[in-house]
This record gives sequence, C-alpha cells and structure tokens, in this order.
Amino acid sequence: MSSSCRAYGQALYPEQDASIRAIQIGGSSAVVCPKGMFVVYLSVLCDDAKQGKMLLRDAMNALLKLALSGNPYDRTLDGEDAEVKPTLLWSMLYVQELITDEQGYFLSTPMPDANLDYNDLIDSTAVLFHTLYPHEEFFPGTHAVDNLEDDGSDVDAPKRTE
Repeated sequence: MSSSCRAYGQALYPEQDASIRAIQIGGSSAVVCPKGMFVVYLSVLCDDAKQGKMLLRDAMNALLKLALSGNPYDRTLDGEDAEVKPTLLWSMLYVQELITDEQGYFLSTPMPDANLDYNDLIDSTAVLFHTLYPHEEFFPGTHAVDNLEDDGSDVDAPKRTE
C-alpha cells in the first residue's frame, strides 16, 4: 500500500484483541483489475459480527480514502507532506461462519501474526507434528561423528568417466 501503512502492528483501539489481516492483489502482473488499481481483502476472526464489521470499517478508514467526488482520481492535497491514501471505489462486508472439522480430516495452524518471534506458530506446529507422528521427536538432535576425516573428495560431485 502506501505510507498510510506505517501503523502496521498497532491496534486501532487500545482494547482491540483481534488481528486484522489484509491481502492486496493487483497491479500490472495480476490480472484482477485495471492497471494502477488493486483489490484489498480484509478479514478479522472474532466472535461478535458487529465488532468484526466495526473493526473492518475502521481499518478501511485508516488505510483508504472514501470516494467523495464522482471521479476517484480527483485528489486535493493540503500540502506536500499530506498523506495520500488510495481511493476506495467499492466495498462489501459479509459474515462467514466458521465450520469446524468434526471428523479430524483437516489439520491446520494459525497464520503468523505481528509478533516477530513466531513462538505461537512454532508451538502450534509442534502440536500438529505430534498429532501426526505421536512416537517421533520434534526436531531431533543430531549425533556428532567423532572421527570425520576429509579425504579431499567431494561426495556429491559427479564421477568423471574418461
């Protein structure tokens, strides 16, 4: 997006506990919209539909400019340092019910969040690994070879035939 994304990793509200995810698709390489435009998909996982819609609307207001005039390309700036946001041409909000897998056919982990250490993702991956392989060790240690000598040959090098 633009410089309006500088608040990445910050909450819209102090009491906000849900992460808002954004996917931007567009430009010249993805053939989903005209050149110079893009599609943004925002999503939030929460228990209250009203709260979810409020969070999504506030995220749209933080990232995008609502089209007030008939021409979305009309932009008036108060100064050179004014923040330029992409203009929102059309939006749609919907609530999607989550369907849980009662039979256990599908296994998943949460998406990475704003934390840079990925500890939650590693913990959930370990749980998933032990679910699939209950008798295996997750990231087993390696045994050091005591008497490793370099004979000068490269094991992976192709053999010469003359």
